[in-house]
Amino acid sequence: MDDKKSGSLVVSSALALCAGVLGSLFTLLVTSNLNVPVINTQGLVSIDATASTGTELTAGFRDSAFGSSDQQSSDTRAAHDELRAAMQDASDERAQLALTLTRLTRQIEDLESDAINLRSIADLSESAESEQSSDDFSDFGNIPVPPGTSERVSNLVAAGVDYDSAQALQNRQDSYQLARLELFDLAEREGWIESDQFSTELEDLDDQRLDLREELGDEQYDRYLFEAGRNNRVVVQSIIPGSAAELAGLQQQDMVITYASGRVFSTNDLQQATRQGVRGELVPMQVERQGQSLFFDVSRGPLGVTLSSAKQSPS
Repeated sequence: MDDKKSGSLVVSSALALCAGVLGSLFTLLVTSNLNVPVINTQGLVSIDATASTGTELTAGFRDSAFGSSDQQSSDTRAAHDELRAAMQDASDERAQLALTLTRLTRQIEDLESDAINLRSIADLSESAESEQSSDDFSDFGNIPVPPGTSERVSNLVAAGVDYDSAQALQNRQDSYQLARLELFDLAEREGWIESDQFSTELEDLDDQRLDLREELGDEQYDRYLFEAGRNNRVVVQSIIPGSAAELAGLQQQDMVITYASGRVFSTNDLQQATRQGVRGELVPMQVERQGQSLFFDVSRGPLGVTLSSAKQSPS
């Protein structure tokens, strides 16, 4: 009986021991699979590889969504650099526009002095056509002229030139025109119209061209222009504020008679006169205002006016 009890006690002890060992093994297996933190001997929490990987993934998601502080700083610097570059480009464009405006202002001033009025060109064209026309007159005013007399000769006679002198002037003009036509025809036929020879011969021929103003003098030339129905006066149409004309005292509708002591019959005459001499020097200028002659001192150079042409009977 005692032996049976002893055997049972041994078996029970063995079973208990096996159960304890199995329990320990089961606990170890479960612990390793659950990845629970383990406190080491130094009292610090250790995270296993799987838990660490999860933390890194979370941090990566945060960085990709909002950007890291270093990335944000880099983007800010890039934005500032782009803004500074844009501001510099705008400043350069403003400086370029200022230079362009200055050049355009100077060009406008030059054009204003050059293109006083386009009507003067039309006047010159009309006068050239009238000088080339030929009509017969039995009487011009109260001055008898032979039939077949050209319009120019008739106008010269009406201006006070005797018939023989007027006819001599017309013959000189006719000779010049014929010689010019011959020169162009010969040069074109022989193929040297683009050469220096042609330019030289044409220049020499033009030196022989009749200058009626020089031949007649200002007074008779003035009368001739009027008798020929051509404009012989220059009228101030408008004045630019602050210009030489305004400073001198000129007004709209003033009729320019002389500039720098020289007679003015066309806008081209006045334009050429303003470009002669020394720029800025004071020169006398005579105008007619409502029938009264007035004299001014003006600075030589662009007057700062717009002009028109008119016809007036010489006094």
